[in-house]
Amino acid sequence: MKRFHLELAIIITLALVAVGALSIAQQPAGEIKLAYVDFQKILDESVEGKKAQEALEKKFGETKEMLKKTGTELKQLQEEIEKQCPVLTPIVCNEKKNLFKAKYTSYMQQKMLLQEQYNNEFIQLVSPMQKDIDDVIQKLGKEKEYSMIFKYDLSSRTQEAVLAEYLFFPSSIAYMNPALDITADVLKLYDAAH
Repeated sequence: MKRFHLELAIIITLALVAVGALSIAQQPAGEIKLAYVDFQKILDESVEGKKAQEALEKKFGETKEMLKKTGTELKQLQEEIEKQCPVLTPIVCNEKKNLFKAKYTSYMQQKMLLQEQYNNEFIQLVSPMQKDIDDVIQKLGKEKEYSMIFKYDLSSRTQEAVLAEYLFFPSSIAYMNPALDITADVLKLYDAAH
């Protein structure tokens, strides 16, 4: 399975390089224009992005706070059990530990369910935005005659996807000159259209 993923990653990388080379080859010599856009910044700063964040906070904020409180209580309970166990009988100590494990398991299940619901809602809210932002990037790219515009889009990916990208593409871009950042231009155009 790992070999399949590695082969797939290599094929995707080669395809991206080929597409990039063709795009650059169409530009007159010496006129390669590159830029990048920080998608997360647009989500954070655009009017629509702020509305989406407010909607998520309204829907999930109370539950997140309740889970945070439960997490704090569980940590305190664990500390109490650790302090009490040396003076308790082994049976009572095990009962307290089992009770803690059951509460902790329930807490983790609730936390995972909340995260899944949050992610699904996030995707529903952000997907239309992403398409509109992509359209703005395409339009700006054509108008300003960019050879390539890179888009950082870590917000909609899981930690596993980000880790897989790092593992499969260790030579991915580690630095980009801030002068190539056109996020502000895209944000301005996107907000003007909405």
